[in-house]
Amino acid sequence: MTNDPLMASEVTATSEKASSRGWMWILIALAGVAILLVLMCAGVLAALLIPAVSSARTAARTVSAQNNLKLVGIAFQEYHQAHGQLPLSVMAEETEGQQKQVSWRVSLLPFLLDEGIAGLYDTDEQISLEGEGSDPSLGCPIYYRNDLFDTDVTSQEACVFVVNDPEGVMDKDAVVSFDDVTDGADSTLLAVSLSDRSVPWSNPEDLDLGQLQAAFSNASSEQPVLVLFCDGSVEAFREPISPGRVRAMVTKAGND
Repeated sequence: MTNDPLMASEVTATSEKASSRGWMWILIALAGVAILLVLMCAGVLAALLIPAVSSARTAARTVSAQNNLKLVGIAFQEYHQAHGQLPLSVMAEETEGQQKQVSWRVSLLPFLLDEGIAGLYDTDEQISLEGEGSDPSLGCPIYYRNDLFDTDVTSQEACVFVVNDPEGVMDKDAVVSFDDVTDGADSTLLAVSLSDRSVPWSNPEDLDLGQLQAAFSNASSEQPVLVLFCDGSVEAFREPISPGRVRAMVTKAGND
């Protein structure tokens, strides 16, 4: 054992340096753990928030599509009041001496839009106005769109359909009025809005019973089937329903 003061001081200094380095590595390790904890918490929050935001967005778009469908229902009611019947699902329109077939969607335009704006729609050129005071632009009237369907603002595509069925409310050959509905207006289907199907809005293209049943078999929270009933109410179906129940909704006088 040495009594050299210089050597003793060197040993003490070395010990202090080693202790300082030890504490430095401990602090670095603690900082790393803290960063990892922050990243883990951020990941958990993101995992919780992203589905919630997506769900809220889907809910808002569903409400918008339901409101559009309700306005279509009002137009059906006003058409019926004016003509004493519902429009045929396929209408004949004369253009320059020639007849062509157009959709019932064209027939409802005067009841969906201001008269001056409705007159600006040209079913040959598909020119329309998005709203009063707007400039003409190509596109489908907004009331026939579904915000859950990923289409461009100027899309030609409509997502609202009727069901061509001789036992239903809409048919391409038979004239039907709301008086013919004896199964209950609040349970008889008039039209649907789909988020996974679209057609050129003025084309006379709709659904048959089998296509409607297939649409209901795929109903989900992300892709609900929106139904407009004859009383003007709208319901979102977020779960599959049986073909028999779909059939019962379509028939207007089936005692279902």
